[in-house]
Amino acid sequence: MVDAVIEAYSGSGKPHIQISGLWVYGSNTTITEDSPRNPPPMVAWKEPIERRLLSAEGVRAIVPVSGSAMATRRRDPGLLLVLRETTPEI
Repeated sequence: MVDAVIEAYSGSGKPHIQISGLWVYGSNTTITEDSPRNPPPMVAWKEPIERRLLSAEGVRAIVPVSGSAMATRRRDPGLLLVLRETTPEI
């Protein structure tokens, strides 16, 4: 999918959000922005894909790392709704 995103968004000026998850930090219980990634094999495939997206020339992309990416209940807005409300150009 990342190849299609790079092709479609390259040079368009449109932003792309690729959501990652906390598992990329492994068993770390004190995660900060500077924490090293130590993903278990089940999610180790994510990092090279995310790196390729973020380094693609002409692509505006972010990869937020979230513990919850979508709502599970009506009162839990999830990350996507929060991003939509705080980033009007999406």
